[in-house]
Amino acid sequence: NLQSRLVDKEVKDVQHIFYESAKDLMNNFVLKIDSLEIELTEIEFYYFECQYHADLYVHLDKLQKETSGYLYVHKKAEGRGGIDLTFGNNRFFGSILLRGIKDSDAFVSGPSKVKEYISEKLKIEDKNHKELQEFFGKLRGQDKIYLQKRDESK
Repeated sequence: NLQSRLVDKEVKDVQHIFYESAKDLMNNFVLKIDSLEIELTEIEFYYFECQYHADLYVHLDKLQKETSGYLYVHKKAEGRGGIDLTFGNNRFFGSILLRGIKDSDAFVSGPSKVKEYISEKLKIEDKNHKELQEFFGKLRGQDKIYLQKRDESK
C-alpha cells in the first residue's frame, strides 16, 4: 500500500514510488464514485511530510492527512479548483489531483473541468466546495468511493 511505502523515504525514493503508483493506477484501476466509473488519464501527486518532503502546494487539509481512498474537494477558488483522491495516514498529508479522466467515450482534461464533469454526472446542482464535499461524505459512509481493479475482459 502507498502509505507504508512512503514512510521515512527521501525525495528521490518518493518520486519513484509516485511514478510506479501512477502507472499502476492509470493502467489497472478505475475510480468508482457512486454509480460513476471513471478512468484516470492524468494525475498529480501531492505529499507533505515535514521531515522528508515539505511540498508547499499541499493544501494541508485534515482530510488529506486523516483519510485514504476518499475525495477531497479544493476549497480555494470556488469556480476553479479540483478533486483529489486522498492517501493520508495521520502522519503525512497525501492526495492525488484528478487532472484528466475518461468516462465511456468522453475525455475530460483540467482539474476544474473534471470537478464540473463529476458534479454534473452525479447530479449535484451546486458545484461549490461545501455541497460537493458533503455529497462525498455521504458516499464515504456507504463505501461508494473506491478504486476497482480494471476488468480486462472489456
